[in-house]
Amino acid sequence: MKIPKDIQRIKDLVEQEKIVRASLDESNNRFVYETVCPNCGKQKLERTSFVNWTYFPVSCGETLEARNQKAQALLDKYNIPVMIDQNMLSDFSKKHNTCLCHLDQPLQLAFGDNTYVDHLIISPEGQMTFEFEAKGTRHEGRTERIEQHKIGDDLVYHRNPRNQFDKQCIEILDSKKANLGNVPAELSEYISPCVDGKKVKISGSISSIKARAARGPKAQKAELHCLINISPTDQKNPIKWLLDSRIKYLKNEKSTLEIRGRCKIRYPDKKPDSRSISTSLNYVVEIFLECSEMGDPMYAVEALKVGDPVCVMPTGSLSNGNFSIKVTNQSGNRIGRLNMAFVSAVAPLIEYGGLTIEEPVYIGKSYDEIYNKDRPCIKFSMITRTTSHSQEQASQENDHIAALASAIIGSPSEELKQLILYIKSHGFEWRYFLALNSYGILYVVDPDRAPEDDYVMREDFGFECSDDGGFFYLFKQVPDDDPVRILEQNGIMISKLETLADTLEEEFDDEDDEEDAEDKDDEYLLGAEKTDLLSGKRFVVTGKLKTFASRAELKEYLMACGATLTETLSPAVDYLITNTPDSGTSKNQKAIELGIERITEMQFNEMIGRNA
Repeated sequence: MKIPKDIQRIKDLVEQEKIVRASLDESNNRFVYETVCPNCGKQKLERTSFVNWTYFPVSCGETLEARNQKAQALLDKYNIPVMIDQNMLSDFSKKHNTCLCHLDQPLQLAFGDNTYVDHLIISPEGQMTFEFEAKGTRHEGRTERIEQHKIGDDLVYHRNPRNQFDKQCIEILDSKKANLGNVPAELSEYISPCVDGKKVKISGSISSIKARAARGPKAQKAELHCLINISPTDQKNPIKWLLDSRIKYLKNEKSTLEIRGRCKIRYPDKKPDSRSISTSLNYVVEIFLECSEMGDPMYAVEALKVGDPVCVMPTGSLSNGNFSIKVTNQSGNRIGRLNMAFVSAVAPLIEYGGLTIEEPVYIGKSYDEIYNKDRPCIKFSMITRTTSHSQEQASQENDHIAALASAIIGSPSEELKQLILYIKSHGFEWRYFLALNSYGILYVVDPDRAPEDDYVMREDFGFECSDDGGFFYLFKQVPDDDPVRILEQNGIMISKLETLADTLEEEFDDEDDEEDAEDKDDEYLLGAEKTDLLSGKRFVVTGKLKTFASRAELKEYLMACGATLTETLSPAVDYLITNTPDSGTSKNQKAIELGIERITEMQFNEMIGRNA
């Protein structure tokens, strides 16, 4: 009789005398067995990660007694000598002196609430090092290439914003630039913005390889584990990039942030920090405990009353890779620890950024939809500084901001003033940076991103933006009579969104000097003989020029022939000059829709009798 793979694993555990008795977990139907901890020799419960209700044909609506009966019938079918005990969980919870080793194990710190890595180490010099499993190793002959390498071989991490499946893609290359796979999307989402912003450099090596043959006869790919080193480029403030990313992770436009339904964080206003010249943020955190349901921890929780103070104690260090946060009662008895997603966000802030946890209290048990049960909760204040500048740096920055603020023209609202200050302080005012759509939504874009990438900036301007960040309803949220006029008065360019999109898509590589493109009247007529050849005709140009040195030179010839160069396509336009008329770009498509004749640069030269 062939035994299903997952059931075979239970049989193997029985033969190894690791199972004393078993049951099904009340919350998720996983197979749970009582065993002995190999570290301390005490009794403990083990919840398997390889057997769930799908192997015991049960439903969540059935009672625990019914679920256990079906599980017992399946084990009996395959002659596995395990007695399913529906009272095991409650009996075990009444025992004292059970294993607490699992509560002492350090957390695998992550970037966010859905991204976990192994062996994470963060040094005081700002370098982050960890291990992860490469993705996409099955495709394009990557498995064959991986199996030709060995542990320790150097890797090159290459940003590829043109990847059609993941705009934040980071490719894994060997020393010969051959592709071995990709960094998981959950990780590259956090790393890529730091790379694109030139805040960090990344390098690494192969930590382990498991060949396809070693993984079993049905394996379709090799398993590649990689080490990655993320090093800051700012050596004067090496840890700043990491602290900034954690602050941004905690910020939210809404009043609360929920992490997997297990943590709620409320955000009050900024408060002056008496300890330094910086500002502090006071977060109120309500969080479920990762808590043992057995022995001493269970009794410690049951003895607590709502409002009782507890102790929240960070242990270990990021530089040793064993950072954790445990929670005890006033007597020092363990009652649990904070969950992985939360610790991943705050650990660098605690160790390097001066974050403190104050006034933690027990607030009773609340229903957790994830675990489908009541779980213990605590509440505390989390205080962190928003800046860590020196007095001199802060003074210079404040003087700079004050000078910019005093130079703002008009009387903008506080929201619009913050936006103007942000743009000017980052040197964006002379660039195509803002685009407005017909609904009054102002998009803040980055023209330096690749055309295939997302142009919208994900920034926090200090006031409410959309959930995706980087844009807001200009007319609906900014209380100014004419915000566009105020922005333009302050030297900040605004384009229509569709115009900007075309410009970025089709003219990304066009580096013509903007000053040369300004109207200079008859100054442009030095090289072209004035005629009426194209009198009254209107032209739009897209893409790079080949025979004209600049847009200014093209405009010279248009004006000399009596024509006009405009920026946007409309029914009034006669010709679209494009060197790629069959490319299918948005401007080409729109020209077809409007019935506008498309001509190449060479055809235009023939039209005006110019020898290119």
